[in-house]
Amino acid sequence: MALLLSSCGQAEYITQSRLLMGTTVSISVETNGSVLADKAIAAAFCEIERVEEVMSLFKENSMLNELNKQAAVKPFKISDELFYIIEASQKFSKLTNGAFDVTATSLDKANGYKKIILDKGKKTIYFKDKKIKVDLGGSAKGYAVDRAIAVLSSHGYSNTLVNAGGDIYASGDYRKGKWAIGIRNPLKVDKIEDKIYLTNMAVATSGNYLRVHIIKTIDNDKKFDAVSATVIAPKCLEADILATAVFADPNIVMEVAESLDGIEVLLIKNIDGELKEVKTRGFIKYQVR
Repeated sequence: MALLLSSCGQAEYITQSRLLMGTTVSISVETNGSVLADKAIAAAFCEIERVEEVMSLFKENSMLNELNKQAAVKPFKISDELFYIIEASQKFSKLTNGAFDVTATSLDKANGYKKIILDKGKKTIYFKDKKIKVDLGGSAKGYAVDRAIAVLSSHGYSNTLVNAGGDIYASGDYRKGKWAIGIRNPLKVDKIEDKIYLTNMAVATSGNYLRVHIIKTIDNDKKFDAVSATVIAPKCLEADILATAVFADPNIVMEVAESLDGIEVLLIKNIDGELKEVKTRGFIKYQVR
């Protein structure tokens, strides 16, 4: 739902793309003329592959699948990394009153997240309901983007951008300015509806197809007119989670964003065929270059 906008300049950039985590992942790096950029990008892609191996429901031997098999029997010990993501997911589940819920694809009712018991000291997780399965489809991709940025930074590259199907982190500068991100028109995908300008921030843009893909606990009696949501946050993990939660309840996500430092949201609504923007108070500062 988002794309990189480029402009003329002297700095040298390379961009490489791969199919990972069910989407196209693109990594752009200012090379500074170095031949080592390829190695840094390759390492970042390897890190995304590693995250996918741990957190995918489609990898039979992933730690996430092992958690889903064992945690309803007794508390199951997992890695610090997986615990971190599920703990972050639980935090936003509470903040959004369940609009975001990692159990949504396994239960046909709301608030399944309340039946997950976390022990931070022991790094164990226990399910109070045997039907519960954790699905990180609304958070793992954002986390993988954060990890890729960290790997690029460890290789000495600070002016970089990672885009995983609309989950983006823009690090440093682009040609001595901010990275320009175009937000597509949700009704006309070949048209840019708006632009934002970022440095050292994440953004996730999603469309209302998530109603049937990730969130099954939506109250069908609630009718929302949001057709696109763009969330800016310090971490792509946070942006990914809230961009997912919007289509369960955009009103509460807007409230949560207004209450948290560094989180801004843009909703595009379809009002009788006309698009209307609704944004948090601080979003406008990212619309200025």
